[in-house]
Amino acid sequence: MGRAGGSPLVPPPTSLVKRALVAFKGERNLVQRLVAKPALDNRQLPGYAEVRTGGIKPVYLLYRAAGVDIDLLVQSGKDGERRDILGQVSGGGEETADLQYAEVRLAQGQVVVRSTWTDEWGEFSFQDLPPGRYNLKVDLGMREVEVRDLPVEGFLGGF
Repeated sequence: MGRAGGSPLVPPPTSLVKRALVAFKGERNLVQRLVAKPALDNRQLPGYAEVRTGGIKPVYLLYRAAGVDIDLLVQSGKDGERRDILGQVSGGGEETADLQYAEVRLAQGQVVVRSTWTDEWGEFSFQDLPPGRYNLKVDLGMREVEVRDLPVEGFLGGF
């Protein structure tokens, strides 16, 4: 046995190990910083009508950077004034170990207003946000992917 209480050891997530190695070495400048570019915005699609949504239009956005996809659904929150963001980080067929349990930060300017972690499927959410423009950063250990100027506003009467 040799283990206290017989509990199995669980290895830490790959992204945590990578961040610890970078911090230990003091080489944060080795982290690759990527800016994700818009790949899809459903507001730009022809024929996007409000027939089924009753005038409340959720916005579907897809951003891409170096093999990392960030899918976002921005919708009206419970009170109709605030917004919710539901997201998923995926690897587009590449290694996805660092997408699990990655830190996701939402900022206005340089001020982080919310942060969370992705789950085992790369999913995350931010709820009850005031309308505005945000920067979203996903920390993937040796890579950091940023979505700049994310619109979280104006879905009730057009953009």
